Amino acid sequence: MNEAIALDFACGNVRYIIKKSLFSSKAVVLKRNIERPYCVSDAPAEKTADLVIKDNEIWCIEKFYISMDRQPYAKSSKLLNFSLNQLVEYEYVWQGGGWRKTDTRITKCPLKKHTKRLKIPD
Repeated sequence: MNEAIALDFACGNVRYIIKKSLFSSKAVVLKRNIERPYCVSDAPAEKTADLVIKDNEIWCIEKFYISMDRQPYAKSSKLLNFSLNQLVEYEYVWQGGGWRKTDTRITKCPLKKHTKRLKIPD
């Protein structure tokens, strides 16, 4: 067994749980007592999802396609920042050879985060 650090962060009616160990990081969402992976494509033929966990930030970047062999036509970036206690969502469309931001939403989260060490089986 190795020891991992779990960061538990609530924002709105959603809890984000990040588990970091020496070799990996994992993020899950807990909503209505149902746990599911954070930032995973639910429609792989039309959308990709990339998760990046860095220090106190979690990025989820989703790209939307008409077909997977073409350029994406839209993307969404979600930044969950534990230091600033907020969730920032950006929406973009592909236009004129580049990404154009169409919307930004900021959700302030209450300062209620917990860090604890867990024993995680290898």
